[in-house]
Amino acid sequence: MMKILFLFFLLFLSMTSFGQEKETCAAKQLVISGIQLHKEGEFQNAISKYDKALKLYNDYLPALAEKAFSLYALNKYTDAIAYCQKAIRDHSGEKGLKPVYITYGSVLDAMEKPDKALAIYDKGIQSFPHFYLLYFNRGITFWKTGNTKQAIKNFQKTIILQPQDASAHLALASLWYRNNKKLPAFLAVCRYLSIENQGQRSQKGILLLKNIMEAPIQGKKGFTPFKNLITKAFETKEIKDNSWNSILSKASFNNDKSLPDSIITIIKKINSISEKDKIQQDSFFYQQYYSPYFIAMQQNSFVQPFAYKINLPIKNKYTTRWVNSHKLEMVRLYLWDRFYNWNDTKL
Repeated sequence: MMKILFLFFLLFLSMTSFGQEKETCAAKQLVISGIQLHKEGEFQNAISKYDKALKLYNDYLPALAEKAFSLYALNKYTDAIAYCQKAIRDHSGEKGLKPVYITYGSVLDAMEKPDKALAIYDKGIQSFPHFYLLYFNRGITFWKTGNTKQAIKNFQKTIILQPQDASAHLALASLWYRNNKKLPAFLAVCRYLSIENQGQRSQKGILLLKNIMEAPIQGKKGFTPFKNLITKAFETKEIKDNSWNSILSKASFNNDKSLPDSIITIIKKINSISEKDKIQQDSFFYQQYYSPYFIAMQQNSFVQPFAYKINLPIKNKYTTRWVNSHKLEMVRLYLWDRFYNWNDTKL
């Protein structure tokens, strides 16, 4: 009798497990459909898919996370927070909570509650210290509150964890530029454009690059163009505040056609600056992160194709013609960049 009951129990468990697996699979497909609808801007229809998934599989984390995100997109902040809180409460420590913390913090940020948003990002980082987007979003919130120092630190942490995150490089370049740190701003925006050189946002990157290269700086006798300072800086071999900024420009930069050549010259001049002067002029991060990358680029003879690659957003015939006639060099640059070992940085 006991043997029969035991076999019946095993059969029951097997059938239950099969049923749960079937429900999970169906819920997963509903969530996938919902995500596609969300991408198409059909937020309410996406939520309907997530609700169906939750009916099949109560407390299904992906459905909770995506529903919270769609509610956020609909500006239904209170409801979005409720689902974020439920997900965190019922799924403590699960990897699927990563986007939940992002949504939760973003909702609070949208509600103009930056302190609470920062607290949520802090909690998320405690649980997932290697999830780069938490640092990026925390950096954005710090930036909005005017704490640019902490914003820069968080963007730096973002690209240490994920070197291919274009947004963090662009954010760093923008903040450094606003703080008159033109050399690291130049390298950061160049790195951004090497990752993202298509689309509307890349046009903003090109504009920032041009502003960095063209903007005058304050000298003892008023505003002086870069081109009047760059010669003096290298003739005297002195790197003072004004002449240091002047490295970022070249007298021959007159139009889009000459822009790649100017970039090539600037990168090579930056690479020639001594490590001592780099430390004196900006930050440990610039010296340890960006500088080795551009030095290695020059050592491997990739500065020229790099300069043309980051000019692709301009879409002028000179850049296009050069890229099309140097396809092999562009492929080699891509492979070198793709497999560049960012872990060799000393950060």
